[in-house]
Amino acid sequence: MLELSKKKLKGSEVMQIESNRLKKLMAEVFGVKEEDINESASVDTLENWTSLNHMNLILALEEEFDISLSEDHTIEILNYPLIVEILKEYNIEIH
Repeated sequence: MLELSKKKLKGSEVMQIESNRLKKLMAEVFGVKEEDINESASVDTLENWTSLNHMNLILALEEEFDISLSEDHTIEILNYPLIVEILKEYNIEIH
């Protein structure tokens, strides 16, 4: 199991987030339209997903959701579905 470094929510609270909030954040980081961010959005499908923008995405996620991603998670974030799965480990549900 990956080591998690996160700010804990009270008890087992789960933060419910609309998917458009994550899509908007990703669109801003990668300089694309929000509708270009979908289930297939990945390092392979977004031309602007460079190493620099990858780090900008990590910072934006941490700031937006008030979390501190582990080193392993920063490496694993390679597409939209993985971001959603990783955020679940921080008690953040995207729907």
